[in-house]
Amino acid sequence: MKSFEEMGTKEKILYMALELFSQSGYEGVSMRDIAAAVNIKGSSIYKHYKSKQDIFDSIVKYMEVRYDEAMSLFRLPHGEASSVVDSYMNITADKLYEIVYKIFLYFLKDPYTSKFRRILMMEQYRNQVIGDTFKKIYFENALIFQEELFNALMERGMLKKLDAKSMALQFYAPIYLLICQYDTLDGKEEEAEEIIRRHVYQFLKLYEL
Repeated sequence: MKSFEEMGTKEKILYMALELFSQSGYEGVSMRDIAAAVNIKGSSIYKHYKSKQDIFDSIVKYMEVRYDEAMSLFRLPHGEASSVVDSYMNITADKLYEIVYKIFLYFLKDPYTSKFRRILMMEQYRNQVIGDTFKKIYFENALIFQEELFNALMERGMLKKLDAKSMALQFYAPIYLLICQYDTLDGKEEEAEEIIRRHVYQFLKLYEL
C-alpha cells in the first residue's frame, strides 16, 4: 500500500475524499474541503474530477478493483458463481470457514473498505444513488451470487435440493450482522471468528448431502 506522500494528486483526492466522507458524510463534505485536505487550490481539484459525484463514482470503481485484488491475494475463489463452483465442490467445513472468515475480516478491517461501508450506511437515507450502491454491494450482489452458487451445488448433488434464495439469506444474514456488530468492537475478532466457525459448520450440517 502506498504512503500518502507516494500518491499522485488524483489518488490523494480519492484517499482524502474517502476519509472525509467517512467522518462527516458525503453531504457534509464539499469539493473545497477535499482540496484543502489534499493541500491544493479549490479550483485545481476540477482538473482531476468534474464533481463530487465523479469522485464518489471513482471510489466505487476503486473499491471493486481493490476487492478483486484482495481476493486474489488471499487466493479465494471470486467471480461469477458459474466460474467458481468447482472450487466449492466437496469443500470441507474447515476450508469454507477459512474463506468466510477471511472475507469477514476484509470487510471489517480493511482501512478503505471499512470507511467506504460506513459512508454508504450513513448516507443511504439522504442520497438515493448512495443508497442504491449500498443495497447493490451489500445485499443484492451478495445474495444473487450465493443463490446462484447454491443452485449450482444442488444441481451437482452436493447440497440438498431446497429453496436457494432462502438458503442464501440464511447463510449471508448472520455474517453481515456480525460485520455490523463487531464494527466498533476492536480486539474482538477471535470472538467473532468462533461464531462464524459454528455458523458455517451448522449450515453444512443442515444442507450438505
